[in-house]
Amino acid sequence: QISLMTSKPVFNLLAEPMRESFAWLFEKTNIDAFESLATGTLSDKTQEEVIKAYNKWQVPFAFIIAIFVAVSQFFKYKKTDMKKFVKELALSFILAALLTALTLWHFGWDNWAAPTMALLFTSFWCVIANMDYLIRIMKGKIKKAGASIAHVGFGMILLGALVSTSQSQKISQNTTMMDITQLGEDFSNSEDILLFQNDTIMMNDFYIAYKEKKKEDINIFYTMDYFEQVQKEYKTGDRIYRAGKIYEAQTDHQAGKLFNEDKDSHWKELAPNTSLNAEVKLWTNKEHGKKLYSLRPRIQLNPTFGNVSEPDTKHYIDRDIYTHIRYGEIEEEDEALDAQGFRPAKEHKITFGDTIRSGGKFIILDSLHKVSNLDRYGLNENDIAVKASMRVIASLDTTYKAEPIWVLKESSYLDPIEFELEPLRLKLKFTEIDPQESLMTFTVAEHKDNVRDFVVMQAIVFPWINILWIGIVVMALGTLLAVIERFRLNRISGTQA
Repeated sequence: QISLMTSKPVFNLLAEPMRESFAWLFEKTNIDAFESLATGTLSDKTQEEVIKAYNKWQVPFAFIIAIFVAVSQFFKYKKTDMKKFVKELALSFILAALLTALTLWHFGWDNWAAPTMALLFTSFWCVIANMDYLIRIMKGKIKKAGASIAHVGFGMILLGALVSTSQSQKISQNTTMMDITQLGEDFSNSEDILLFQNDTIMMNDFYIAYKEKKKEDINIFYTMDYFEQVQKEYKTGDRIYRAGKIYEAQTDHQAGKLFNEDKDSHWKELAPNTSLNAEVKLWTNKEHGKKLYSLRPRIQLNPTFGNVSEPDTKHYIDRDIYTHIRYGEIEEEDEALDAQGFRPAKEHKITFGDTIRSGGKFIILDSLHKVSNLDRYGLNENDIAVKASMRVIASLDTTYKAEPIWVLKESSYLDPIEFELEPLRLKLKFTEIDPQESLMTFTVAEHKDNVRDFVVMQAIVFPWINILWIGIVVMALGTLLAVIERFRLNRISGTQA
């Protein structure tokens, strides 16, 4: 089944000379597989669909194998007493059922589908039944129990793989105002987090910061610092912004869960015209504490087959935190600067609603408008001018408007009017309109001090995955013991002969 699934691109190529025949078969039978072969899209599926296709077959296969591994050693060749057989398996069956129920309760019943519940039970049963056989039947004779030990390891591998993958949790979530789906349809605001270099933001039970990027040979490493999350401490005189109002702390205190819980006892509302000599920040009940560790996920550069993202992992006893880069700038900026310190302008062809990424900012084209007051821009009545309305999202709470103008002078040559967004030291030009393709061309020039590197990262928690790693070691050890015992028996048999 795995071979067939991974060979689908090959089937597309083999089917190419017969696509008309497959189209005819699809027309007659309405079978989707014939349509896929006719259009060469047999393997064109989303990642979620591919996973479902594998699980549809692999989960039942694993279920059946786990049952056989659980019960097989209790059979006697042609002499199995079924009453004794059932009695020997009853204890492990009950214990497996109890552990399954506890596991389902721990992770939440709603998080499990019926096939994975069944496989969870048989995985537990596989482990417990073979441990029972090792203890009660083999009397703990390790040297002769290689098969039982290997079966315990196999059951642990199934158990660890099932729980860690089916109950994995994506703890990264975009908390900025910038819609990262603009980077591509594969990105998700609910599963990916946008990080600007040197910013520290909350992520689930942590604070995380993108510290630096470093190229080493064919790898680009991105250092991500994880910090503990602690309750925010406020001092008397601290000022905060909350719901359109400014408050000043009246006491030293630790922030509660909600601002309204602290408001009456710890805060005083200030008059709207209060002069402020320092930055006022939003109220929050959490802040980052000490640094816990750093992870260094990487992007491996491969110009032939495409760049590959390689994760870095933090291992805990009960879980792993898997961190990988979904998007990162891999080219180092090394262009010549003009007299004002601007980098060379870069060209972008976009349509309405598209986004230009530049220096950690998102520039979105909203609409076009014909310029009617030409004299305002030093143009005459024979000129044609079109103004682009664009949004420039600079940070979580800061958005600017930009209006570069495309100009056709005297119906003969283009002379676009540059728009400079001074607060961001950003220059925009509207240089071309392609009405047939509905594409507009813009150039964007950034100041050298204005570029902020950013990444899109995903962090996933895999619970119980250490059971899988331990299972691999146990299965290898059991297999080794079984091989050694087989050599010993063959040697004794040879000596006797």
